[in-house]
Amino acid sequence: MNTSEYHLPTVPNQLLPDMAQDQFLEAHERWQSLSLDDVSERYMPDPTATEFGSATVLRPSKDLDDGSYAVISLAHGQEMKPPMAIRLGFLQDAVMPNKTVVVMTNDGYHGKSNVLSRDTMAEITAGNMLPFYEQKARILDEIGVEGEVVLGGWSLGALTTLGLAQVASEQWQAAALSVDEPPNVRRTSSQLGSDFLKSGGWSLQRAAMAESAIPVLMEAYTKRRMALDYAKFGIATQFPANKALQAGMATHDFNKLVEEAAAAQPEAFIKMSQVIGSLITSYDSLEAAAQGVEDGSRLAIVQYDGPGSRRHSTVDNISAHALTIAHTMRLAGLDQPA
Repeated sequence: MNTSEYHLPTVPNQLLPDMAQDQFLEAHERWQSLSLDDVSERYMPDPTATEFGSATVLRPSKDLDDGSYAVISLAHGQEMKPPMAIRLGFLQDAVMPNKTVVVMTNDGYHGKSNVLSRDTMAEITAGNMLPFYEQKARILDEIGVEGEVVLGGWSLGALTTLGLAQVASEQWQAAALSVDEPPNVRRTSSQLGSDFLKSGGWSLQRAAMAESAIPVLMEAYTKRRMALDYAKFGIATQFPANKALQAGMATHDFNKLVEEAAAAQPEAFIKMSQVIGSLITSYDSLEAAAQGVEDGSRLAIVQYDGPGSRRHSTVDNISAHALTIAHTMRLAGLDQPA
């Protein structure tokens, strides 16, 4: 295809081979002409509710559906709203158009996805995230996820990815885990909050969004809309479940989580990453956690750098976000549809 006819995204160096794939480039070109109405109609279905919480299920078109699944877990306090629908819809189109994508949402300003009792929140606050992962796994079972599954997520979503692999039922197995920017250093909850601010923020986020070169994202996140979203997110972080999860992210045992996830999914490939400059993830701690994986041939540790590397806010570059999943699938040797 003639790439001079549209604007290419700016992404970290390690993702350039994945960006060069025709499937990605063709989807990226299509998305440059989509409107917010197009996205809302196609990529914002009603959530699927269960007694254990809710998730959003994005079905592929019938002519592409091969019955396989991907599970993408969102970050702390993130619900399915237009910018997230754009992020996940583009991921599906550009990387996995054959898969049903189950989006594991969290409690946001407009609604709650997690069902956590006071006792469960107390456990999470103390650093035991297992009950949270178990609740998420039950949602997948209720939805009917089965077979070999690609799992991925950033930040809390990265921890959820590992946690789901750790507690998966017999209905499904993990084929690949994309574990990007996981909070993997013990610290206080307030320090973690400070590190989030230092690793992201308004300027980095807007730069990352612009580098995705997908106009509908900037339409969804005008400065006014983004300021309002910041205010709503600030309110949502004060919900009891979200305060518990932030405390749990700060104090959990990352090495144990990686070790147990790898042991529970002996055939899965695991990629763990840090974006250069981010304080959320320690590259050294990723290497330390890797020592607990018995078979090092099914593990990769990546540091994303170069143009398009916007610390923790790189996830807001939805082109880069999609390509981090594609990168994991390539490293895992998983074929993507032509």
